[in-house]
Amino acid sequence: KLATAKLEFCRYTSLVKDPSQRQTLVAHELTAEAFQDDKFVTLEFLARLDSSKPGANFSIGRGLGVVVTLSPRDVAKKLVGEAAWLEIADIEVVFTGRTINENVTV
Repeated sequence: KLATAKLEFCRYTSLVKDPSQRQTLVAHELTAEAFQDDKFVTLEFLARLDSSKPGANFSIGRGLGVVVTLSPRDVAKKLVGEAAWLEIADIEVVFTGRTINENVTV
């Protein structure tokens, strides 16, 4: 309740994979209500990663990454000595291929 969190799946725009230099592909805001107790929660979201050109593969560029950002809420800024944290036990990214429709020609 002291912070909000955002989970982003991104494409890096620098060779050093600096998270401040990224192109966000999909972002998911994590509300405080998702963390009401001390239990772990599972979050899932889908993103279609597709090329802008028909028949071309999706470019991963300089690499893909997952970025988690914690931002203090207004109430947290007023509390001195309070701590907020987010424990991540596991992140799993699953890529599934697109079904090819053999009847479509480009």
